[in-house]
Order: sequence, then structure tokens, then C-alpha cells
Amino acid sequence: MSARATALTGRRASYACIMQSGLAERVLAELAFTPDLALCLRCIALRLDFDLWGVGEAIKELIESGAILSVFTMCADCGEREVVARVRQKPW
Repeated sequence: MSARATALTGRRASYACIMQSGLAERVLAELAFTPDLALCLRCIALRLDFDLWGVGEAIKELIESGAILSVFTMCADCGEREVVARVRQKPW
């Protein structure tokens, strides 16, 4: 277990928390493709042609691993103001 994973979760992270599912990797790739892209849950599900529940679980997994964050702002696709997911900016 890496020190980064422990620091991100604030507790001992399980190995499964560090590993990402296939859908989580697809969500991360979709968000990372365009810099500063912020999409809502519905728009990510539409882009990936997947159900809302699965996309929600993938987003939760990515937030727990520290790869993405959620903010309240306008979705780049639908234009609605709601909680959107975006890739976490690197500090360096």
C-alpha cells in the first residue's frame, strides 16, 4: 500500500481501493481527454453509453483514489448547473 493512498483516504486503504475498475478507467480517460472538462453524471453516462448507477460508482471510486474531484458548476455538455466531475489538477 502506498503512502499516497493512505494520505488520500485518511485511513488504511485496501488494495481494491487503489485498483480501478474498467469503467472507472473509461470515465477517467473521457474526462482527461479534454483539459478542464467538467461533466455531470448524466452526460458521462450518455457519452459512455452506460447506466447512471455504474457511472456513479465509478466516479465514487475515482474520487476515493484522488484522481478526480467533484465541484458545483456548469456541465460542459448540457449546460445545467449541478455537481460535475473533473480531473484533479496536478500541483506541479
